[in-house]
Amino acid sequence: MAAIMIDGVHALSRGTTGIGSYTNALASTLRTMNFEVDILCGAPIKSLAGDPPTAISSQVFGQSPSEPPKRVPKLKRLLKKFSSKQEEHRADPLAEISTLGLDLSAMEGQFPEFDRLWNCHDLYRSADSFMGKRQQFLEVDMPESISAAHWTFPLPVAARGVPNVCTIHDVIPLQFPYFVAGDKGRMARLLTIATQRNDQIITVSEASKRHIVEILRVPEERVSVTYQIAPPTQRLPEEEAE
Repeated sequence: MAAIMIDGVHALSRGTTGIGSYTNALASTLRTMNFEVDILCGAPIKSLAGDPPTAISSQVFGQSPSEPPKRVPKLKRLLKKFSSKQEEHRADPLAEISTLGLDLSAMEGQFPEFDRLWNCHDLYRSADSFMGKRQQFLEVDMPESISAAHWTFPLPVAARGVPNVCTIHDVIPLQFPYFVAGDKGRMARLLTIATQRNDQIITVSEASKRHIVEILRVPEERVSVTYQIAPPTQRLPEEEAE
């Protein structure tokens, strides 16, 4: 069975966000279509020799998404600075997250349906930093079971060796830049590179597709519209419905 990797950026957010709801709906729909769904988290974790399988899951789900980054020792910063360009643009290897004893039902906000969980150490923060320095996407190697990667919003990350799909919900930062203080052109660069690095762009309305085609100069055939899924509602008894 084919497996699709989905980013877990908003899956770990406290509470429910719009993109978090989109991620949940996407995962549920893919599984309904008989795809397996893998979720890729990017938590900063520390692995020690002899760690139990639960050591990664307790770190990934046991920290606040808004935790400030830890200061990198000077020696490590120097080593990274002088590392080769080939090494720099590759993310750390993925580590599978054990679900042994893991109960996500009490999380604030619904966690997406999944078949496997993965973590790449500090992936999304590292990718954002790399994008700022090099204007390039950080590349990440996928497990052999993965057939494609779907990024639920523009992220400066690209999966190696498989098709990449990205959802661009809108281009509001380009249409109304005065609503995005201090952007300094970041979103324009990110959206432009996202349309170049991803094999297909998904958006949620015909209006958004038109804006993506016109403003980002993307060929129409590379932009597909999949409308937002309405959440299921409880059916009312006939007498109450009247």
